[in-house]
This record gives sequence, C-alpha cells and structure tokens, in this order.
Amino acid sequence: MINLQLQYQKLEEQLEYIQTYIQSIELQKNMISEIENQITDRATLNSFPKTIDYSHIIKKVIVSPIQYNAVIISIYGCFEQYIDNIFSTYCNELYSIVDTYDNLPDKLKEKHIKKLGDFLTNPQRYKNYDLTNVQAIKNAFYAFENPKTGFTNNQKLILSHSGNLKIEQISELANDLGIPDFEKSIANCYIFKNYQMQHNDYSKEIYSNLVARNSKKLFNILEKIVDERNNVAHGWVENRISFSDIDNEYIEYIHYLSKSILEILILSLFNTKYNHGKLYFIGKPIEVYDHHIIGINNKGSLLKKNDYLYAIKDKAKKILRIESLQKDLKDIDEISEYNVDIGIGFTKHCDLNIDKNYEFYCDTIPFH
Repeated sequence: MINLQLQYQKLEEQLEYIQTYIQSIELQKNMISEIENQITDRATLNSFPKTIDYSHIIKKVIVSPIQYNAVIISIYGCFEQYIDNIFSTYCNELYSIVDTYDNLPDKLKEKHIKKLGDFLTNPQRYKNYDLTNVQAIKNAFYAFENPKTGFTNNQKLILSHSGNLKIEQISELANDLGIPDFEKSIANCYIFKNYQMQHNDYSKEIYSNLVARNSKKLFNILEKIVDERNNVAHGWVENRISFSDIDNEYIEYIHYLSKSILEILILSLFNTKYNHGKLYFIGKPIEVYDHHIIGINNKGSLLKKNDYLYAIKDKAKKILRIESLQKDLKDIDEISEYNVDIGIGFTKHCDLNIDKNYEFYCDTIPFH
C-alpha cells in the first residue's frame, strides 16, 4: 500500500508549493508598499532605479490575471495528475493480487474491451497514447495469460477519462475499475465527513441527511475548481476567487478529498486481498480501550507504525492505520518478534468503535 501513499505525499508536496507561491504574491504586495513608502524624494528615486522599475512591473503583474491563472491551473493540474497516478498505482496493485484474468473485476475487463475497440476504430482520439494498433491487440491477448503485463501495457486505455474531473467523472472511473458507489464512499469516509462537519458546522444528523438527499453539495468546491480552470484556460477572467480563499479553503478541500480517495482505494485493495485469501489472520483483541486501542497477540506477523490493519466484523470492514505500538508498556516503532502480546493504537475518530468481536488481518508476510 506504500505506493498509493507515495502518490498522496507527492500531491501534498505540490499543494504546499502552490501555497508558498500564493504567500509569495502577498509578500510582493507588501514589498511594493514598503518601497513606495520609502521613496520620499527624487534623490532616493535616482539611487535605486532598478528597484523602482522592478516594483512597477510587479505591481502590474499582481493586478493582472496571470498569477491567478497559474494558481488555478496548477491546483487542477496536480489534482488530475494525482487521480491518474493513484488509480494507475491501484490497478498495478490489483494485478498483483488477482493473477488470473477471469477473477479481475468485470467492469475493468469491459472497459478494456470497449476502449480497445474505440482505439482501433478511432485512432485520431488517442494520438498522445504512444500505442500502436498492433501493440494494443498484442497486449490484450497477453492479458489473458498474464493480466499484470498485458493490462499494464494497455493502462492508458483502461484509465482514460473525461478532461473535466468532477465527482461524476471520478466516480465513473472508479466504477469502471470495479469500485462501485465511489461518491457515496467518499461522503461517508470519516476523513471527508469530519472535514465537512467541522468546516460547515454540520451535526451528524444534518450531515447524514445531506449525504442521503443531496450529496452533490459536498463536492461544490471541486466543481468550482474545474469550472474555474476551464474559464482561465479559455478566456480572460475578471471575477476571481480571492487568494486567501484558495489558500485557506480550496486547497484544504483538495487535501481532504484526496486523502479520502486514498483511504477508499486502500480499503478496496484490502477487500480484494481478503476475498482472495491473501491476508494473514492475526486474531481478535484481548482487550479494547476507548474503541481505538487494542491489546493483541501478533502471532507471526511483523508490524510497524503507519502500517494498515484490516478489521472485519460481520459486514463491517475497516482499514486502520497503526499510530502507536507498545510492548511491555514501552513505545516501539515495530515489533520484530512473533507470538508477543502488544498494544496497538489506531488513529482515533468518531466512527471507529472497535470492540472485541473484530477480527484483525495484516498484509505483511509472516516471519518465523
């Protein structure tokens, strides 16, 4: 799962760069004010001609839409890249779990066949795919024997999507890969849910009703970003979102939306591993404290901080990130022994509610 997390970390770094750029714009404004306040006579003006010229140019740039356009296009661009990269990584992980063609999600196979046919009949639509008809057909045939190699070579066809990644398009892409109800899953993800409740001061009841009746409202900011990106790409925008709103609201929203997508994809892979018997059973908790800390015997599994465990009880299935580990009441970073009683603390949130009836699994290879 580390490969999916790396894609999210890359997005976080890119968003930080954009925030730094926005901060630099504000500093430029302050710097110009300082320069203008210091120029009180002609002697000062003549002493710093280059500084004066620079301040005049920067002043013009700040009031122009150029910097605004760069910020909007960069935000959407890094989000679209994140979606492409994390779903591509998801597919590669899926091919490693499901090693036979027949056991892959039907939706994924259907999209592959459909897009292959469209590629062969309308090659002009796929000019930038770096794929020939012969190669695409060979890859498709090879996928029957070796899904990982065959599908990976045709990955661009499988992951093709609309150029405007609103929530409907993202959900469609996920559904095509065999992940249904993606929009609903995001809305119910504790990461996205906690953000929305705190940001908009929703109660649990109000939020639940909103998800049931009008979940599209929860994705208004994403829709605004896509629309604004189209506006700046095709025209000269005069009515702009303030940089403070972009920094404090829009980028924060992308952060929580993207992290929720990461969480859902990791859960989907764990579900697939569980269904194909590729997880390792640890057991049930010996003790549970405050619904997010368990005492358990690790049996033969190596565990370390920031790993995910898979917890299942009846129809409830969860992934839980290990936030802390203890052995003999001492904090440790990993457990490198087997058959040891340990304490595991998970990231606490209002929807966790772990009890002794949960079974725990990991995806690390047991050691002996």
